[in-house]
Amino acid sequence: MATYRADDYALKGANITFTTLIAPGSTASTFIGSWTEIVWQYTIASMDVTVVVRAEGSVDDSSWFNLEADSEVAGYVDTTITANGTYAFHWVGQVNYVRFTFVSETTATDATIVPILKIGGIKR
Repeated sequence: MATYRADDYALKGANITFTTLIAPGSTASTFIGSWTEIVWQYTIASMDVTVVVRAEGSVDDSSWFNLEADSEVAGYVDTTITANGTYAFHWVGQVNYVRFTFVSETTATDATIVPILKIGGIKR
């Protein structure tokens, strides 16, 4: 799987659109280096009951952890979506790599997810 690099001032505010996820799996990882803020916008279509997704971070591009905003309180829970639509995940902090993961779908396997990454914040 390819790794994208976002370690460039020209990419601040740019949107990086990934291949549509049509089954459980992850996007390519993206090296964000010293950027301190990311937003994942993702559009879910053709789902039946629920879709479970997760934004993930890594310091080494091999061991991944959940970037859930309330992870310390909620125990690193994934995000369950119950309707088609466009959603967002916002995270502020320091991490080297990010990726978006389609964890599972209840009942059928018809859902499609289009993830878009936006990078911003302060480059340290």
